[in-house]
Amino acid sequence: MIWKPKFCNLMKNSTKWISSVKRLRLTTTNNNIISRVKGQATAIVNLEKQVQSQQEEIKQLKTELFRTNNDVKFSSNSDRQLNLIVKGLPIPSRNSQNSAKLIVKSELLQKICNSEEEEQEFLKWFAVETFQTKASHPNGSGKCIYKLKFQNRQNAQQVRSRCSKLQRSNISVNEDLSGPQRAVVNSLLKKRRELMKDENTKSHLYANRYLIVKRPNGDEYFESNGTNIIPISSIPNYKSKSSLQHGTTLPNA
Repeated sequence: MIWKPKFCNLMKNSTKWISSVKRLRLTTTNNNIISRVKGQATAIVNLEKQVQSQQEEIKQLKTELFRTNNDVKFSSNSDRQLNLIVKGLPIPSRNSQNSAKLIVKSELLQKICNSEEEEQEFLKWFAVETFQTKASHPNGSGKCIYKLKFQNRQNAQQVRSRCSKLQRSNISVNEDLSGPQRAVVNSLLKKRRELMKDENTKSHLYANRYLIVKRPNGDEYFESNGTNIIPISSIPNYKSKSSLQHGTTLPNA
């Protein structure tokens, strides 16, 4: 019969058409899936960038809060910036007519001043308070802390700048730090001792608040709040080596 070949051809053509339609649908579906995956991948990348940006903003805000709290800590005791703490001087004898100020003159100023006239000028700049430690004795032996109270911070800084001449003596002259400020200095000193294990690393304390680390590939800066130490990109008002304080400022007892 003639209709059988026609029917068979029709069936074959139908099968091919159905297969073609299925392939087209599969291709379309596959392309849609690939497009959605690419879109989701792009969305994920954008989200990751947003998260990274937000994390950087959070880190920056935490750093700003950290430094703002430190600003308050170091500005709340502005009166203490007029004081210097001196250790290593003898205790004034109770039976002696010498006052604490005369001891400061004979034991400290004579070592850092260039003339008698300069000693007398420096002596006008401050009042003196003494604090005996537990190790002190009535006969004048033991330890005593002298507080030099200036009216002018510039005068206090001038006296302290002369104290580089005391390097080989038992006398130390430091700023009058509060308890929280001493905690900051202690934290930075601990970090500095760790860094000193590397012979290629040099470091300095700056303004009793920052640690400047000199490395072969560049300087690094750290700030402490007494508990934590964070890396910072720069130090306010710090420009050069000449801005560094002389030596390391040790905390007061």
